[in-house]
Amino acid sequence: MADNETQDLVVSKPHEGDKQWLRAQPIQLVASRERLALSSSTVTVRNTSPNQRHIIIDRNLQGHELAPGQSKKIEMVNTDVDYFHNRRQFGHPVIVEGIPRFEEAAKSTQQSNQGQRK
Repeated sequence: MADNETQDLVVSKPHEGDKQWLRAQPIQLVASRERLALSSSTVTVRNTSPNQRHIIIDRNLQGHELAPGQSKKIEMVNTDVDYFHNRRQFGHPVIVEGIPRFEEAAKSTQQSNQGQRK
């Protein structure tokens, strides 16, 4: 383009699109009979992350938001409890407390470690 030529700039209008999504209702999850029949435990879930929120899904498929440092009692399916317990060994910031089978295992591990130190 030569120095004395000007270029016409065309500004397009913003795309209005379909505003159907503005009227969408939130999805309500309903737990299946199979899920409700699974064994569950009421546990305390704690978010140890200093800056990240976590959403924990309970037995009834309802989400519970945990702010950094927040704890909450939640009824969870035991397979979900096991998942969070197993993720702790990889540094996952969500801790599940109040599980008798894990607390007994932790106590016996501590006792065996103390016995080895003597």
